[in-house]
Amino acid sequence: MEMGSSGTRQMRSCRLRAPGYADPMSRDLRKLPLEERIRLVGDLWDSIAADQDALPLTSQQQAELDRRLDAYESDGIRGRPVADVIADIRKTL
Repeated sequence: MEMGSSGTRQMRSCRLRAPGYADPMSRDLRKLPLEERIRLVGDLWDSIAADQDALPLTSQQQAELDRRLDAYESDGIRGRPVADVIADIRKTL
């Protein structure tokens, strides 16, 4: 991050662009209010989640999921209620 002229922190872009390149979509998106941009990100994420079957798992990913499921089923520990987990997290804040 770098400090802007007003002293606020600004995120540096991680994209590599040719010198002088201006992304018109990025300029248009920046004109939208922050709340609208956040809603758009959520909508985009939801659309990706809905299509997750379109991206098949690699054999390594499938093997890791199988390993974790086997470990979960064999250890006998069924986890904790979410309310207990959230309470523990809040204690650390």
